This record gives sequence, C-alpha cells and structure tokens, in this order.
Amino acid sequence: MMWLIIILGTLVLLVCWLLVAPVELEIDTIHAQAAVHWISIGSVRVWYEEEWWFSIQVFFFHKTMPFSQMKKGPKKATATLENGKQKKKLKTKSILKKVTQVIGSLQITEWRLAIDSGEYNLNARLYPLNFLSWTAGHLFINFQGNNYLVAKLRAQPWKIALAFIK
Repeated sequence: MMWLIIILGTLVLLVCWLLVAPVELEIDTIHAQAAVHWISIGSVRVWYEEEWWFSIQVFFFHKTMPFSQMKKGPKKATATLENGKQKKKLKTKSILKKVTQVIGSLQITEWRLAIDSGEYNLNARLYPLNFLSWTAGHLFINFQGNNYLVAKLRAQPWKIALAFIK
C-alpha cells in the first residue's frame, strides 16, 4: 500500500512539474534559427548552415540531423463515413478563436523588428514609429535594407492548456 502511495505521489508531482515548467520560443531571422526550450525537460532547434538542420534534446537523449535525411511517411487518405461522405471539417471561426486564445496566453520577453520596405516614401511615413514609447528600442524602420525579427516568447503549459480548453 505504501509503495502505491509513493508511486502515485511521484506521478502527480511529475505531471505538476510538466504543467508548471516554462516553455520558451526563440525566433531569430538574423541567424536563421528558431528554438523551443521546455526548461529542464528538453529543446528543439532548427537552423540554417548551408542546409537546414534539426536538433532535438530530451533529458539525456540528443539527436542532430539535416532535414534532407528526415524521411516523409506516405500521405493518409481522408476519412470517409460508411455512406461515402467525408467527415465534417472544424469551423474556421472556432479554430481562429482557439489560436487567438493560445497566443494570448504567451508572454513576450524580448522582441526586435527591423523593417525596410524598399520604398523611400513608405519608409519615411513609417519612420516616426521608431520614436513611440512602446516601440522604443524594439522597432527599427530603416533605409539600409535591414529586415529581421528577433523574438522570445515565454509560456507555461497550464496556461496554454487552459486557453485551449476555454
């Protein structure tokens, strides 16, 4: 009986830790890389060096390989009912609502965006955005051809799950 309580307690603590451990998403178009880090659990990283690479690390397991070596499985046929009709698709409105709720649960910890539209008139119209208080140090409208995005988002899985359930 005591072993059962210990095992169940350990499983409950593990599930609680999985729900509380923060998840970080990093996007960097300057260096052509993106990464998802689940703190103390694992990470997935994609970057470009002559070709696209993929790296995954979960606890002590680590695997790195180029995308060209990843195998694609066969395409699955669409599911049909007995009378030959296809299953109903989810409504776009409900999917969009779920996506906006999940995005709303994310916390932006860092962001930098540089824009050069290539048109001097449009850049000149957008240039005053550099001096707004909420974009200071984050948004760079320029005339030098620099276009990039650096963003770091942080979320907790329980908040994402709660936003998805609502």
